[in-house]
Amino acid sequence: MYSYARVQYSLIQLDARLRKSLSEIYDVSRAFASAALIQRPAGCPDSVFPLNLATFDQLCLQFNFEKIDWEVARNRCLSDGGDLIQIRTGILQSFLQQILTSQHMEKTGFWIGASDRDVESQWEWVTGDKNMTYSNWQDGQGTKAGKHSPDSDLDDCALMRVDYDFKWYDVPCRNKYLTYSYICEFATSKSSAVKPNHGCTDLLTIVAMVLIHVLIFMRGYRKEGVRGSGPPPRENWSLLNLHIYSAPADECPHNLGKSDLYVYGNVCLKVHYGNYDWVDARHRCQKEGGDLIQIRDSGMQQFLQRVLSGQRSEDTGFWIGASDSESESHWKWVAGDPKMTYSHWGPGQGPSQSGFLFSDGGHEDCALMKIHDGFRWQDYECSLFFYHYSFICQHGNMSILCIFLQCILIASKLIIHADSTR
Repeated sequence: MYSYARVQYSLIQLDARLRKSLSEIYDVSRAFASAALIQRPAGCPDSVFPLNLATFDQLCLQFNFEKIDWEVARNRCLSDGGDLIQIRTGILQSFLQQILTSQHMEKTGFWIGASDRDVESQWEWVTGDKNMTYSNWQDGQGTKAGKHSPDSDLDDCALMRVDYDFKWYDVPCRNKYLTYSYICEFATSKSSAVKPNHGCTDLLTIVAMVLIHVLIFMRGYRKEGVRGSGPPPRENWSLLNLHIYSAPADECPHNLGKSDLYVYGNVCLKVHYGNYDWVDARHRCQKEGGDLIQIRDSGMQQFLQRVLSGQRSEDTGFWIGASDSESESHWKWVAGDPKMTYSHWGPGQGPSQSGFLFSDGGHEDCALMKIHDGFRWQDYECSLFFYHYSFICQHGNMSILCIFLQCILIASKLIIHADSTR
């Protein structure tokens, strides 16, 4: 047995080591959290919706897959505090090509921030730069256009065509038949903090990593008394990164697969495309281990609108988990909440339902999020052969618990490794 003085000395030494390592542990945990659990890359403004974001040099880029004309696209970027992207270098052009080559949402093109609306054939960036030192125009387009024609007077806005090797084309700024996706750019801010999905992720990670240190040090103390084994070398921290965190989709139940899977806050959202009535849709969600989605706040509603605006598999609507089948006009979520604190009903829908044609609305007991009505909700019959739509399932996200448990597992593996090398 060790004397009291020796144990006290060992604990003081252990405390000193832990204090010295704490800042390093915190930095590592922050790096882990930012590598996999973030919704917003570091530097992107807080005002930017955290979806489809990337950073390049001093720019935060947002890829929007909603099909709109150039003017509406620019107004959307401006309203968020940015502007349409200005591709000023070949490096940025190559970066965009690399990112967008693998996406499957936009097959035609993206609006970019170049125009010759002020002076015909004098193309400039939307910020007012009179001289474009870099361009990637297709032959016969933009500054490479040949002899002036009356039609070119209308082609005043620039489009980067995905299906033509990302070359730029001049296209009318406003035309209901010419709508495309678009890319916004924002200035990065050094003060913008990385925002994980879960507010306590950093704290849990720090606690778990400290526990790893404690277990390793105490293991070393038990084996060798005062000398202790110490922490693993700095270069071995990268090994932990392979196991503790994974991509957001990997936080979800494995039976969901990875396609059409999204994470919002602490829930996993699985989008199912096809033709189902509400009853069948809910049954399929329950069979997966979840339930139909319950949209409880405007943040989730906006998230869904952004995610689903660019998809082409469903052009009508998605079933959601709201119903008034138990008591007419008393809508509630399928989870059983007695009251819906948030809703997004269309006029004359839901609690204010007035019926359809000769119906009194008494049979329209299930909610559908209608795409062509601005993603507002409408009430439909739950089980009718010509009311078949896609649907969205909601599942719990156990990432924080898994992270903590995986940290413990890593600790045990490190201890076993330390024992084997003695």
